[in-house]
Amino acid sequence: MNRREFIVCGATLVATGCIELKACNLGLGKEPNDLMPPFFSLPDLSPHISLQANQIHYNEHFVPVSNYVLNEYPLVYDVRQYNSYFNHCHYWQGLSIEPSIPNNFVKEIIKESWGSFSRLYNAVKEKCFEVTGSGWLVVKAFDSREIVIDFIGNDDEKMRSNCLISIDIWEHAYYLDFRYDVEAYIDSIVNLINWEVVNQRAMAAQLT
Repeated sequence: MNRREFIVCGATLVATGCIELKACNLGLGKEPNDLMPPFFSLPDLSPHISLQANQIHYNEHFVPVSNYVLNEYPLVYDVRQYNSYFNHCHYWQGLSIEPSIPNNFVKEIIKESWGSFSRLYNAVKEKCFEVTGSGWLVVKAFDSREIVIDFIGNDDEKMRSNCLISIDIWEHAYYLDFRYDVEAYIDSIVNLINWEVVNQRAMAAQLT
């Protein structure tokens, strides 16, 4: 698979609802190695995530992974790099400083599984304390309309189409701002949830 075929493959993921192309920085700048900026204006996550922390996360962790995926894959195949690329796209696409609210459908399925968003939110924070090592906290929805909290260790898996919310809990995502206070980091991320995107993901998952 060459770079062009990889981009076509990415378009297929868009068509199937697995990921939105505009959130996935496919490097289609004037030069082959150009990275298009994220669909939101980096680093507009402050004051919840500082400018410095977000720039380090993006420039020192995401950009090298993106370059690998866009220029080396699949000649040098590293599944974790490939997964990391998609997972970071999913994570950043789901964040925004613009206010938004869950639509009635999302409210309904959260209420069915958890009773309220606050109970789901508290469960997410409890889950982060159970985690050993690095990875992603993921809020998933299933065909039964059940909402569950899962953990992806390292980048062993790629976000699937039923992943509504993802939270990067690698140290590089939070240490500069929060040190080891992961709970405070989760609080900040909750203030950044882009419910417009979550609403779209829930609808795309075709829950019945």
